[in-house]
Amino acid sequence: MAIQPIDVAVLDATIYAAKFREENERAAANNILRDLIANPDTWLQVRHILTTTSSMHTKFFALEVLEGAIKHRWNALRDEQRRAVNGYYISALIDQLPNDEASFRSERLYVNKLNVILVQILKQGPLENLTTFIRNLLHRNTFNDISTENCMAILKLLSEMVFDFSSREMTEQNRNELKELLTRDSHRIHGFFVNVFSAPQRRPELTCSTLSALRAYLPWIPFAHIVDTFLLDTLLQLFRVEEYRNLALQCLSELAALSPHGDLHNLLFVNLYTGVIRELQAIIPLGNTDFAATYLTGTSEYQTFIQNVARFFTSFFKSHIKILETDPEHMSSPLFTGFKYLIQISYVDDYHVFKICIEYWNSFVLELRGSHHEAPSLFGLMVNYLDISRGRTKRRKLYFHRMSELRLLMLNRMTKPEEAITAEDENENTLQLQYNVMRKTLINLFHLDPDDTKQHMLSMLSKFLSTEEHQLDNLNSLCYAIGSISGTMGAEEENEFLETVLIDLCRVCRKFDTNSNKVIIATNIMYIATQYLNYLKDNWMVLKSIVIMLLEYLRNPNHGLKDMACSTLLKIAQECNREFVIVKRGERWAYLSEIIENLATTIKDLGPHHLQKFYQSIGCMIQAETDPQRRTDYLEKLMYLPNKEWAEIVTEAQESADILTDQDTLSSLLVILQINTGVSSSLGSYFLSQFSRIFADMLKVYRMCSVLVSNDIADPLREELRSVKREILKVIETFGDRVLIRLTSEERQLVMDLLNWAVQSNVGEEAQFNLNLLTEMLQV
Repeated sequence: MAIQPIDVAVLDATIYAAKFREENERAAANNILRDLIANPDTWLQVRHILTTTSSMHTKFFALEVLEGAIKHRWNALRDEQRRAVNGYYISALIDQLPNDEASFRSERLYVNKLNVILVQILKQGPLENLTTFIRNLLHRNTFNDISTENCMAILKLLSEMVFDFSSREMTEQNRNELKELLTRDSHRIHGFFVNVFSAPQRRPELTCSTLSALRAYLPWIPFAHIVDTFLLDTLLQLFRVEEYRNLALQCLSELAALSPHGDLHNLLFVNLYTGVIRELQAIIPLGNTDFAATYLTGTSEYQTFIQNVARFFTSFFKSHIKILETDPEHMSSPLFTGFKYLIQISYVDDYHVFKICIEYWNSFVLELRGSHHEAPSLFGLMVNYLDISRGRTKRRKLYFHRMSELRLLMLNRMTKPEEAITAEDENENTLQLQYNVMRKTLINLFHLDPDDTKQHMLSMLSKFLSTEEHQLDNLNSLCYAIGSISGTMGAEEENEFLETVLIDLCRVCRKFDTNSNKVIIATNIMYIATQYLNYLKDNWMVLKSIVIMLLEYLRNPNHGLKDMACSTLLKIAQECNREFVIVKRGERWAYLSEIIENLATTIKDLGPHHLQKFYQSIGCMIQAETDPQRRTDYLEKLMYLPNKEWAEIVTEAQESADILTDQDTLSSLLVILQINTGVSSSLGSYFLSQFSRIFADMLKVYRMCSVLVSNDIADPLREELRSVKREILKVIETFGDRVLIRLTSEERQLVMDLLNWAVQSNVGEEAQFNLNLLTEMLQV
């Protein structure tokens, strides 16, 4: 049955209304258009629409309908319909392309849509159709015609199909077949590129389109076509022209990344590299260019150019650096010039540029370090191993000065590590990924030359002491770098190095007048301290000084600093807890006693989250005390303030449960319970005396909260009551997990029965009897 042709004039009016009329008309028109798109037969009208309408909006709509049918309904089409699409639309769509340059430029979006649909049709059809299409496409285009430029855009789309692994529209087998087919026609495509580049006159737009298409073909085109020096010479000539510079350099980067088998083409790559170096020195001379500064103020084209330069050098060095190394007499100068460019570009403050650079530096330094610490497993391999070792040593000497420059770069650009990230920082995941790569790179650089690394670090610190101008960002990066190499030195070497670093940092801190700058330096000292905990264990006075500083910063109004101080104190308490319960020479009592003595002053400015972490830290210190009586005394003093407030609230609640409907009371209960959870997680079974003190009251509070939750109360209050109930269960769970693990299965069952009996009992004396029995059992 023949389909009635759509009224194109009405369609033009509907599309116009959907775009330009009042809101009500737009909504009605859009509903009509959605129905048309959903109709499975609408695509059959596309041919009629394209040949009838003069509206570009209507043509675009028709192409979208056709594209949807090809992408989503192709398998549902009958064979004759598929043949009709392949037979008609390929030529019809090409005929739709504008013939004059003005229309071609003004209708660029429409032209691009035509190209995409052409490729979609070719992708779905038999591959032999593609061969015919390419040959016809190349044959029909003349180099003074606007269609040649569009031909390049189509060729680029066809090439991108080969590497479009994210698309589900082609199977791996189809993709390989397409690549093989394009490879067979690559000599024609290559010849087409050469003919365009050879034309005595060509429009700049055609040159750009050709470069863009060439870049898409270079990764897989047979290398025999690339050996032609004409192509390399042409790219280097275009590289000199600002208008083509970025596209030409992208093509040169694709060439640089190729790795043909054997050494036959080494000269080509040497000429490629030296040619780019020569042109670069004329465009951005090394001695006169501050890449970090010019990048910040440069145009988007300049910024893209710098990124492309970085990609060229990393691509070439990954594939061909050994070619330059084999002739150091003649090639060391160009090689090191390229290294200097890449190191200088690595200072650019842009994530994507730096990512390109640091990923290469990481792989290069790892390769340069090699596995010199691994001995050969068989004696028969010893001679070969010695040859490899000598070659590695020679290579390290070659790059000695460049690696020293790279160390300086790493110290100036070190990213903030996870331990130094506060709640105010954004993009934490990105920072952490970058830090991990940089840390690995710096550790390998340290192993290549520990003395040079330490000398750079101490020299940078000395500059902060000897000059009045201070760039704290650089100091932060330096301290992150110092922390990142922890564990790379022996104990004696590490102690000597850390002592100098911490003394210098304290001296730098004293130079600043403003509190904000002192805070920044203090956070760096805290970070370094947590990275060298073995050093702190061996140096009590340093450890005590840092803890005093941390306790002071707990009273600082800066939330981020307070958060970091709590985290640092907890980390130190977990690793160095024994040091706080030992009476040190010249002191009357253990330092833990002094911390607990001043507890009220220390915690007065802490919020709930900080309180829990602080109490958890002190719990870690108490856990290291071996004398049971002193341990119990410490715990009782530690919990004095929360226990006092807890008892007051419970007493009032027993007189009237209405107090548990007070927001401030519930908040206080929640904080007290969180403190108990934190201390319990640190002390384990040693928390028993405190657990016994509050357990019965926790059950009472739990029951009262349950009753209130069941009553008709406001939702925010109900949620607060549930939070208190959850935290009570968490206290029990935290203590139980640490204690029950050391009991036999029969003992664990008895404990659970006693707990259940106590929780369910409504008789006070009966519940207390079970709790006393449980306490005696856990104390055994």
